[in-house]
Amino acid sequence: MLTWMTRASFLDSARDLDDDLLTLTAQQSARLLDAMTGGEPLPKSTPLESMWASYEVGLAGYSLALMAEAGLRGIVIFQSRDVLQIAEELGGEFVRPPWVDDTAVLRSHRSNAVRRWPGKYKKVWGPKTPKAWPYLWPIVDDEGGYEIRLSKHDKGLLKSGARSLPDDVLERIASQ
Repeated sequence: MLTWMTRASFLDSARDLDDDLLTLTAQQSARLLDAMTGGEPLPKSTPLESMWASYEVGLAGYSLALMAEAGLRGIVIFQSRDVLQIAEELGGEFVRPPWVDDTAVLRSHRSNAVRRWPGKYKKVWGPKTPKAWPYLWPIVDDEGGYEIRLSKHDKGLLKSGARSLPDDVLERIASQ
Protein backbone atom coordinates (compact mmCIF):
# COMPACT_ATOMS: atom_id res chain seq x y z
CA MET A 1 0.00 0.00 0.00
CA LEU A 2 1.37 3.40 -1.01
CA THR A 3 0.16 6.96 -1.15
CA TRP A 4 2.09 8.69 -3.91
CA MET A 5 3.14 12.15 -2.78
CA THR A 6 5.13 13.61 -5.63
CA ARG A 7 4.84 17.31 -4.77
CA ALA A 8 4.12 19.40 -1.68
CA SER A 9 0.65 20.24 -3.07
CA PHE A 10 -1.95 17.51 -2.66
CA LEU A 11 -3.70 18.65 -5.86
CA ASP A 12 -0.47 18.77 -7.86
CA SER A 13 0.40 15.27 -6.63
CA ALA A 14 -3.02 14.04 -7.78
CA ARG A 15 -2.62 15.73 -11.17
CA ASP A 16 0.78 14.07 -11.67
CA LEU A 17 -0.69 10.56 -11.56
CA ASP A 18 -2.07 8.70 -14.54
CA ASP A 19 -5.62 7.34 -14.28
CA ASP A 20 -4.61 3.90 -12.99
CA LEU A 21 -2.25 5.15 -10.30
CA LEU A 22 -4.65 7.95 -9.35
CA THR A 23 -7.44 5.42 -8.86
CA LEU A 24 -5.25 3.09 -6.82
CA THR A 25 -3.85 5.91 -4.68
CA ALA A 26 -7.30 7.39 -4.03
CA GLN A 27 -8.64 3.98 -2.98
CA GLN A 28 -5.63 3.27 -0.77
CA SER A 29 -5.64 6.68 0.92
CA ALA A 30 -9.36 6.34 1.66
CA ARG A 31 -8.75 2.81 3.01
CA LEU A 32 -5.89 4.05 5.18
CA LEU A 33 -8.00 6.94 6.51
CA ASP A 34 -10.82 4.53 7.31
CA ALA A 35 -8.47 2.22 9.22
CA MET A 36 -6.84 5.10 11.10
CA THR A 37 -10.18 6.53 12.22
CA GLY A 38 -11.85 3.45 13.68
CA GLY A 39 -12.96 1.63 10.54
CA GLU A 40 -11.83 -1.80 9.48
CA PRO A 41 -8.16 -2.29 10.43
CA LEU A 42 -5.59 -2.93 7.75
CA PRO A 43 -4.63 -6.60 7.32
CA LYS A 44 -1.04 -5.81 8.32
CA SER A 45 0.81 -2.83 9.71
CA THR A 46 2.22 -0.41 7.16
CA PRO A 47 4.66 2.52 7.38
CA LEU A 48 1.86 4.68 5.99
CA GLU A 49 0.14 4.62 9.37
CA SER A 50 3.26 6.10 10.98
CA MET A 51 3.72 8.49 8.08
CA TRP A 52 0.27 10.03 8.60
CA ALA A 53 -0.06 9.47 12.38
CA SER A 54 -1.77 12.43 14.10
CA TYR A 55 -2.43 14.01 10.68
CA GLU A 56 -5.69 12.26 9.85
CA VAL A 57 -7.34 15.55 8.81
CA GLY A 58 -4.41 16.12 6.44
CA LEU A 59 -4.85 12.59 5.07
CA ALA A 60 -8.54 13.34 4.54
CA GLY A 61 -7.53 16.46 2.61
CA TYR A 62 -5.12 14.43 0.48
CA SER A 63 -7.82 11.80 -0.16
CA LEU A 64 -10.31 14.49 -1.15
CA ALA A 65 -7.77 16.05 -3.56
CA LEU A 66 -7.25 12.66 -5.19
CA MET A 67 -10.99 12.09 -5.48
CA ALA A 68 -11.57 15.58 -6.87
CA GLU A 69 -8.99 14.97 -9.61
CA ALA A 70 -10.49 11.53 -10.29
CA GLY A 71 -13.93 13.12 -10.56
CA LEU A 72 -12.65 15.67 -13.07
CA ARG A 73 -11.41 12.75 -15.17
CA GLY A 74 -14.72 10.88 -14.86
CA ILE A 75 -13.30 8.20 -12.56
CA VAL A 76 -15.51 6.93 -9.74
CA ILE A 77 -13.66 5.93 -6.56
CA PHE A 78 -15.28 3.28 -4.39
CA GLN A 79 -14.58 3.47 -0.67
CA SER A 80 -15.76 1.71 2.47
CA ARG A 81 -16.61 4.95 4.33
CA ASP A 82 -17.18 8.37 2.83
CA VAL A 83 -14.00 10.45 3.16
CA LEU A 84 -15.89 13.74 3.43
CA GLN A 85 -17.98 12.30 6.26
CA ILE A 86 -14.83 11.10 8.04
CA ALA A 87 -13.25 14.55 7.61
CA GLU A 88 -16.33 16.21 9.11
CA GLU A 89 -16.35 13.73 12.02
CA LEU A 90 -12.67 14.42 12.69
CA GLY A 91 -13.21 18.16 12.80
CA GLY A 92 -10.13 20.03 13.89
CA GLU A 93 -7.73 22.14 11.96
CA PHE A 94 -6.32 21.03 8.63
CA VAL A 95 -2.60 20.49 9.17
CA ARG A 96 -0.29 18.80 6.70
CA PRO A 97 2.34 16.39 8.00
CA PRO A 98 5.78 18.00 8.41
CA TRP A 99 7.39 15.80 5.75
CA VAL A 100 5.14 17.11 2.95
CA ASP A 101 7.67 19.85 2.17
CA ASP A 102 10.68 17.50 2.28
CA THR A 103 12.02 17.47 -1.27
CA ALA A 104 13.97 14.25 -0.66
CA VAL A 105 10.81 12.34 0.34
CA LEU A 106 8.91 13.71 -2.67
CA ARG A 107 11.81 12.94 -5.03
CA SER A 108 11.91 9.37 -3.73
CA HIS A 109 8.26 8.89 -4.71
CA ARG A 110 8.89 10.39 -8.16
CA SER A 111 12.00 8.22 -8.55
CA ASN A 112 10.06 5.06 -7.81
CA ALA A 113 7.26 5.99 -10.22
CA VAL A 114 9.79 6.71 -12.99
CA ARG A 115 11.61 3.42 -12.33
CA ARG A 116 8.40 1.37 -12.22
CA TRP A 117 6.60 3.07 -15.12
CA PRO A 118 9.19 4.96 -17.21
CA GLY A 119 6.90 5.30 -20.22
CA LYS A 120 4.32 7.16 -18.16
CA TYR A 121 6.36 9.23 -15.72
CA LYS A 122 9.75 10.04 -17.25
CA LYS A 123 8.07 12.73 -19.35
CA VAL A 124 6.14 14.09 -16.32
CA TRP A 125 9.22 14.89 -14.24
CA GLY A 126 11.98 14.86 -16.80
CA PRO A 127 15.55 13.60 -16.80
CA LYS A 128 16.50 15.25 -13.48
CA THR A 129 14.43 12.72 -11.52
CA PRO A 130 16.76 10.10 -10.02
CA LYS A 131 15.95 6.58 -11.13
CA ALA A 132 17.60 4.58 -8.36
CA TRP A 133 16.37 6.16 -5.13
CA PRO A 134 14.68 3.91 -2.57
CA TYR A 135 11.39 4.89 -0.96
CA LEU A 136 12.04 7.26 1.92
CA TRP A 137 9.53 6.65 4.70
CA PRO A 138 8.97 9.69 6.92
CA ILE A 139 7.87 8.44 10.35
CA VAL A 140 6.11 11.13 12.38
CA ASP A 141 7.18 11.54 16.03
CA ASP A 142 5.31 12.86 19.07
CA GLU A 143 7.02 16.26 18.93
CA GLY A 144 5.65 17.22 15.50
CA GLY A 145 8.77 16.19 13.60
CA TYR A 146 9.73 13.05 11.73
CA GLU A 147 12.61 10.79 10.89
CA ILE A 148 13.30 9.08 7.59
CA ARG A 149 13.58 5.31 7.40
CA LEU A 150 14.10 2.69 4.73
CA SER A 151 12.45 -0.68 4.36
CA LYS A 152 14.63 -3.77 4.92
CA HIS A 153 14.31 -4.48 1.21
CA ASP A 154 15.55 -1.03 0.22
CA LYS A 155 18.39 -1.21 2.77
CA GLY A 156 19.58 -4.36 1.01
CA LEU A 157 19.29 -2.73 -2.41
CA LEU A 158 21.20 0.30 -1.14
CA LYS A 159 24.01 -1.94 0.18
CA SER A 160 24.18 -3.87 -3.11
CA GLY A 161 24.35 -0.66 -5.16
CA ALA A 162 21.01 -1.27 -6.90
CA ARG A 163 19.70 1.86 -5.14
CA SER A 164 21.60 5.03 -4.36
CA LEU A 165 21.18 8.27 -2.44
CA PRO A 166 23.26 11.41 -2.16
CA ASP A 167 25.30 11.68 1.06
CA ASP A 168 23.19 14.55 2.44
CA VAL A 169 20.09 12.35 2.22
CA LEU A 170 21.87 9.21 3.46
CA GLU A 171 22.94 10.94 6.66
CA ARG A 172 19.30 11.81 7.43
CA ILE A 173 18.16 8.17 7.47
CA ALA A 174 17.50 6.78 10.94
CA SER A 175 18.86 3.37 11.97
CA GLN A 176 20.74 2.42 8.79
